[in-house]
Amino acid sequence: KFGDRAGEALDDGDDDPIDGFTAYEARLPQNPNADNLYHPFRNKLNWDVAAWAKTQGIGANALTALLKIEGLRDGLGLQFRNNRDLNRLIDKNLPTRATFTRRSYTLGGETHDMYMRNSLDVLKELYGRPDFVRYLTFSPEKHYLLEKDSRSSRWVATPGQSCPLGL
Repeated sequence: KFGDRAGEALDDGDDDPIDGFTAYEARLPQNPNADNLYHPFRNKLNWDVAAWAKTQGIGANALTALLKIEGLRDGLGLQFRNNRDLNRLIDKNLPTRATFTRRSYTLGGETHDMYMRNSLDVLKELYGRPDFVRYLTFSPEKHYLLEKDSRSSRWVATPGQSCPLGL
């Protein structure tokens, strides 16, 4: 499940380490949309226009009127002609967010509602977002700290050295 790499020694070579995401991505199964981080949109511009249209609070008629301006849609290379096309593209192709489940508990004579989501569904949604792709790395990294750069260098432990008494 984890690539049979648990407990494997890290490479101590002096060569430049590869980017953690690149190494992770190389082990993923290939899919037809691997080159397009903005799938189901054709490119980043289509993604940005759709995000703008849905987050800025413009009405459906205003978006449709904007896209009817001659040359605008073709000039930008947009794949949707109106608000209905955009909604269809989003509804059919984008993963849905994890749904909330409500549970009621009675404690001390009072009823309390608790709302929760399936953690795995939340993680799938987060990992599926193209704007997070550069932050998601899952490989070990080496971090070094020089004693003199530490805020309190006398407390910096080195390998094989025990902590001073009195801590």
